[in-house]
Order: sequence, then structure tokens, then C-alpha cells
Amino acid sequence: MAGERGAAGGRDFVDADGTPLILTDRGELVVTGQSTGVYGLALSDGLQRWYRPLRGAGSVAAGPRGLMIVASALEGVFALEHGGRVRWRQQLNPGFVQTPLIVGDIAFIAHSDDGLLAYDVETGEFLANLNTGSGISGPPVYDGELGRFYTMSNRGMLVVFRTVEDDARGFVRGAVESVPSVR
Repeated sequence: MAGERGAAGGRDFVDADGTPLILTDRGELVVTGQSTGVYGLALSDGLQRWYRPLRGAGSVAAGPRGLMIVASALEGVFALEHGGRVRWRQQLNPGFVQTPLIVGDIAFIAHSDDGLLAYDVETGEFLANLNTGSGISGPPVYDGELGRFYTMSNRGMLVVFRTVEDDARGFVRGAVESVPSVR
């Protein structure tokens, strides 16, 4: 496989802080560079298949139906189709954002000032905001067995919650059910 010079026009991936995403079914590796953008590379030889310019791109998360979600503190949150085409984009307030957490059809984005933001993966529609009063800088996690989310606020409070669901509609916009948190 070509080394770090296999893409980016023969240059290194500049300020590459993101975790690569392996798409075995497509034979691709998706990588990001904070100063450059998102690259789709062939797993077989590392050659660039596609490129999406995006300043401040963090790690890419695999979503349903082949979509990829990536957040940028500078340019917002994006859903990319394979090949790098933008399906949708939502602007975010300035601040640090984490790797999106995809649960079902919802993308959750931890934001250093605004808390936890939820977007519909398919359409980009804003669904909800869990404001902890101090923002969230670490990535949230999800326990599928208990149906609970866990995250830490910037003030050190453990926040545990689950989304409120309606059997007919799935996630109810803006509704979260708090589970007792620990300080």
C-alpha cells in the first residue's frame, strides 16, 4: 500500500487527527486532514479515489444506507455519500466538535459549548439539543442493550439519558429521558 503520500496530490495529510474509517464492502479507507479535507483511498493500494475539501474535518462515522457523517468546528456537520458528494450540511456554532455517534438514523454530535446535538442522518434535520450548561468535549457512548447514552459535561458531570421513543415514529423530536446522573 502506498504510504502517507498515496493521496493529497502527493503531499502528506496535513494535521491528520482523525481516526480512519474502513469501508470493507467498498474497498475504501476514509481519512481526514484538518487543513485539507476528507479522502477516500483504495484499500488495495492507497490511491486516492475521491476528495472532499473540508477545513477542520474530524473523524468520519459510518451511517446507515452508505452515508458518512463528519463534523467540522469550522464548517459544520456533513453527510457525505460515497464518492464524497455532500447529501446535506448544517452549520454549527463555533466550538470544538467530536466524532459523530450514529445510533439508528440519528447522528449525535458533542459540542464544546452547545452540549449534544442530534440530526436525522438521511435529511440533516435538527432533532434535539441536550444542553448540559457547560458543553461536552468528549465523545458520547451508547449502550444498545440498555438503550442509554453516557457522556461527560465539561464541568465533570456524568450525564446518562435515553431517547424517548414512540413505537410508530421512533425518536421523538427534542425528547430525552434523564437517568439519575452522578457527580
